[in-house]
Amino acid sequence: MNSSDRDRGGFVLLAGGILLVVSLFLHWEDSFTAWHEFPNLRIIMLVIAIVGIGFAVLDETGQSPALPDLIPLIIAGLGLAMFGFSAGWELQISGAIGVWCAVVGSLGVALGAYAARRHDLVLREARAPGSVPPGRL
Repeated sequence: MNSSDRDRGGFVLLAGGILLVVSLFLHWEDSFTAWHEFPNLRIIMLVIAIVGIGFAVLDETGQSPALPDLIPLIIAGLGLAMFGFSAGWELQISGAIGVWCAVVGSLGVALGAYAARRHDLVLREARAPGSVPPGRL
């Protein structure tokens, strides 16, 4: 894979997953963190972050095209669901740094997963026999 075939979706996904994990341990309101206050949600957030980080690592090593095309879309959907929760928490209750990290991290997971798979599909189509390379119509 040459440098023109690289995109930033994997990097955004990796950064979003790491930020989502970090947000668990930052304050979400006055004196509590998400890790201590949300016993079930913390597991869900951690799973979303770990799956996102895992896919980002596979994307950066070039192994992600071997996965089914639906996997990154599921990751993107989970990131959007987490974005909805954290943005709703921010709008209604909080204003703390942990919530903002969760908002940005979950959005990074969603957009990064979508961008990484979209880039893979564009490359796959461009390499198909009989196709015209992008930009050469």
